[in-house]
Amino acid sequence: MAIQQVETKATGLWQSFAPSAPKDQESFWMDYEKLIAKSKKQQRNYRAVAPVQAHYTVPRSTALPFVFAVDTHQKKSYLLEQFKQTIHQVMIPLAIAGCFLNMVLLLQKPYVLMAVFANMLGAIFCLSIFFFCFQKRISELNTLIEISPQSLTRIGGGFRSQKIHYYDIAEIRHTTRGMSIICYDSIHSKDRLYEALVIPKAFQHYQQAQALIKHYWSNHQVKMVVK
Repeated sequence: MAIQQVETKATGLWQSFAPSAPKDQESFWMDYEKLIAKSKKQQRNYRAVAPVQAHYTVPRSTALPFVFAVDTHQKKSYLLEQFKQTIHQVMIPLAIAGCFLNMVLLLQKPYVLMAVFANMLGAIFCLSIFFFCFQKRISELNTLIEISPQSLTRIGGGFRSQKIHYYDIAEIRHTTRGMSIICYDSIHSKDRLYEALVIPKAFQHYQQAQALIKHYWSNHQVKMVVK
């Protein structure tokens, strides 16, 4: 299969993508993964024959950057869901640990006042952690995510502007918050991974954003194979 044929087929397959039909999505990604595998094989063969000319380009139909922002109609329900999730993930474990510490201190009469003081500090600590985590969820909703063939860019929300190139992405995870972009830590150690950014599932056209990122990331992996 010639490289131009692979690109033409990829463009046609991408244009047939239907985010509103889960069954069609499963078939789409199966076909797309097969096409990527064929493309990688073709690129390796092509590089062996003409290494200077070997290249892989993103179809022009998806070459322009796209900007995604929160869907105001989903914002309230998303924040309520994240509020409950934060309570389960942060408050409950800390409360259990606090109760265990109280039992130990209250069994020792000289430490009753210390137990009361520890309760006050524990409550302040728990609330601080809770509000910090929940405020991060709110900030993520107030960001803009720009998706281009070369990189992802996060703007606003109280975060510093951040650009992530696809070659830095180690994996993509799907969580209760949305799409989590996991990157290599190029500063400290390439073996260390960290969560670079999250695209909340309350964003407008969230499924299209997911599909675009997977599309560009897959294209970049093909490029890495032939280098």
